[in-house]
Amino acid sequence: MTRVARRTIMAGTVGAVASLTTTTSLAVAGTKSTDLMRRSRFTPQVGSTFTMSSDAGRRSVTLTSVDDLGPGSRAGAEGQFAAAFSGAGLSDGMYSFSRKGFVATTLFVVADPSGRGSVATVNRP
Repeated sequence: MTRVARRTIMAGTVGAVASLTTTTSLAVAGTKSTDLMRRSRFTPQVGSTFTMSSDAGRRSVTLTSVDDLGPGSRAGAEGQFAAAFSGAGLSDGMYSFSRKGFVATTLFVVADPSGRGSVATVNRP
């Protein structure tokens, strides 16, 4: 399966999960989940190192790209994008991505089959 095809498949299911699960954790901080799930927050961070953490573990990863979801998606859409991270991957699941000056954001990621990274897909209106 190609990278674009994989992202297209993930767009319908993974993006919905990512959007829904952040609402609870952000309500405490007073920040809307949609404010954190914007392409414009991630794009300037390409090349930056993040801490990716959950109960399953914690890793340093680098945001390598922010891309369109693929055929049928709106090019450059603020609420529709795939964020690719390189670094020792963990299993598929929910992870919090944080770094200095960046409000921690929870995303559902799918591990790259090579084990060298992961992709988080955001697909919201």
